Amino acid sequence: LDGLLAALKARGCTVLLVSQRPALMRHADALALLQAGALVAHGPRDQVLQQLATPNVHPLRPALDRSGPMPAAQAR
Repeated sequence: LDGLLAALKARGCTVLLVSQRPALMRHADALALLQAGALVAHGPRDQVLQQLATPNVHPLRPALDRSGPMPAAQAR
């Protein structure tokens, strides 16, 4: 699969790949990250990977807003 993706990219083909295999991300120009069917991050591969690697900027773990009262669901 790696060889096929590399060959298609070299030919200028557009490929939409849906995978949970991180090793295939090296072939991607752009990434879209879905969680529970919702788009939580998208953009150039290196930008999305940097966002995922940066502490406190993880789209799957939104930062808490401590400026106001805690919502009832979090107060427990």
